[in-house]
Amino acid sequence: MNIKRYTYLLDISDLQKCWNNFEKRTKYEIKKCRENVFVSNDIDKFDYLHRISRPDRKINKEFILKTFQEKQPNCKIYATITAMAMFSWDKKKGYYLLAGRDKLMKPDGSPSKIIWQAIQDLNKMGIKEFNFCGANKSNIKMFKRGFGGRLVLQKKPCLIY
Repeated sequence: MNIKRYTYLLDISDLQKCWNNFEKRTKYEIKKCRENVFVSNDIDKFDYLHRISRPDRKINKEFILKTFQEKQPNCKIYATITAMAMFSWDKKKGYYLLAGRDKLMKPDGSPSKIIWQAIQDLNKMGIKEFNFCGANKSNIKMFKRGFGGRLVLQKKPCLIY
């Protein structure tokens, strides 16, 4: 079976232009989030949040830890109290690898705010493009589309770049 894998690529070279291209709902989510974004190395919490937000997941804690370690030093986990996301980068692009959130908590905008913080930090490193690493499920596609960018066919899986 040939499964097509799509992703959104986002130009992050100009942060103001990037922000202006976000959908209204994405800007609202970022602004409504009152949580501070911080960098974390808590793989246990990341695994927990990923597991409860993705009950159909095919990965485990060992995979998360291995991915995090293999991407060092170009990998960070950004977090709030209710959500976490793993990002990595090379010289040209930033990558949104994995994420999880506590779906039992009232939506607070954390996932969007975490991504926005990562995009800003990647821009400061001189990185010009951001790859959302997948947009195949409708709910995920809708969330990622909110950040603007262009939908493209992904040539290879993001975790193996």
